[in-house]
Amino acid sequence: MVNPDFPITHTSLLWFYCLLLLWALSKKNMVGAYILLGLIALDVVWNNVTGHKEMLLHTAQDMFLIAGITAFFLWSKDNLVKVLVLIAGTYSFYWVHNNMTPHSQQNSTHEVSMELLVQFVSKQELQTWISDHGSEYSITYPLFQPQDETFLLDEYILLECDLDNSESLMKALSLHHAIDHVEINDNIELPELSSVASSEYEINSRLNDPYINKQKQQGPYDLDKFHKLTDKHKIKSLSDPVVIAILDTGVDASHEDLKDNYISTSRRYDTDIKGHGTHCAGIAAAVTGNKIGIASLVPNGSPIKVTSVKVLNNYGMGTQKTIIDGIIKAADSGYDVISMSLGSVSSDAKQKAYNTAVAYAHSKGAIVVAAAGNSNRDARDYSPANSKGIIAVSAVDSLLRRASFANDVNGLEMGISAPGTQIFSTFPEDEYKAFNGTSMSAPLVSGLIGLMKSYKKDLKAKEAYTIIKKSALKKDGILILDPYKAMELFFSNHLES
Repeated sequence: MVNPDFPITHTSLLWFYCLLLLWALSKKNMVGAYILLGLIALDVVWNNVTGHKEMLLHTAQDMFLIAGITAFFLWSKDNLVKVLVLIAGTYSFYWVHNNMTPHSQQNSTHEVSMELLVQFVSKQELQTWISDHGSEYSITYPLFQPQDETFLLDEYILLECDLDNSESLMKALSLHHAIDHVEINDNIELPELSSVASSEYEINSRLNDPYINKQKQQGPYDLDKFHKLTDKHKIKSLSDPVVIAILDTGVDASHEDLKDNYISTSRRYDTDIKGHGTHCAGIAAAVTGNKIGIASLVPNGSPIKVTSVKVLNNYGMGTQKTIIDGIIKAADSGYDVISMSLGSVSSDAKQKAYNTAVAYAHSKGAIVVAAAGNSNRDARDYSPANSKGIIAVSAVDSLLRRASFANDVNGLEMGISAPGTQIFSTFPEDEYKAFNGTSMSAPLVSGLIGLMKSYKKDLKAKEAYTIIKKSALKKDGILILDPYKAMELFFSNHLES
């Protein structure tokens, strides 16, 4: 795997040094350098073919570094000591760089320290406590800054402590009269993306999206039939678009099959190195019927848009705090659906901060959807999917059975399943790939709810879930999303005949 913090892989470096040494000993001019350049070119191609496109971003740096080392060699090639010093120095530089990347630093920090989310009973008590104890700890305040202060999200601090004494500190803090709740600021990390082969289906569709034959068409997922239904019910013009916010690694805003349905929350969110957010955005709201890429549940020309709120870094890492910040950002921006294909195993604390954030989003008119997780366990032990008020989405395979990796949502307040294997969607730089995961299931539900909200802007989470549940396909004890029947039921309930 390519380390994106350093431009050349370990293998390339070792080959470079071996060939450089042979060159110095044999004085064969540029033969060694030509061989090395060929090896590095092969390495770049190999990493690109195997899915690690980050390597291409650093090719220019590779060539610059090689040119610099070659120039140094030409100056010192008759002095073997200088060459050996060059080899040892450059290898040492590589070793330090490779072992001190931001990724490594973050993991190291989390091994020796822990961050706590501490909620106070009031802002006054919080300020008094900081005045009395602020010098004893590393504290971040203000932490959450919602527009509406009635949900107590502005009464949190982030407190950093040593891992060794975190348990005793949490107990002591929870007993303090001024403190209402203490929980761990859980770390979130997406799994490494690994694309899978995508099946093709023999279909006769009026939709002109060229890759529609790679999308799920069997059973209730016939997109052509679905769009014939929605065409019969024209969406009324809206003063503001219905916006689906993808809380993830960012979204490639310039993607050919997303840009016409995309609005920007911030330019900082409009790129996606990891690719996870872009894939989710396409499932939720790729442009349908534009002769490009794939189709989504969103009709062509509808007032439904997708946006990005970046809550995970380029490695796919974040924390409970960054996700809650994203929920608040999306809610305060007036977005209609908040889609989160992320999460982690719950800590012993009951994720009160997530619950409060979701309640805040509901108060602003948003519906929150989250992936159930890929641990093949009970989703009640996975957050934020287990948070009160969230519609949690598990995954089914091509035979409409719960996918082998998918968490079980039957024990949750609002659980549903949707396709999550071989899901073909958008990927950065106008590419398309197929992935497996509940990450792929959640945005399909988000797109459907966004469509419902384009007809009924004030649709609430429980109302949307009731429609989804009543219209769901029931198989082997699980509820499976049926977009066509869901919209049929929605139209019969909410639109005049």
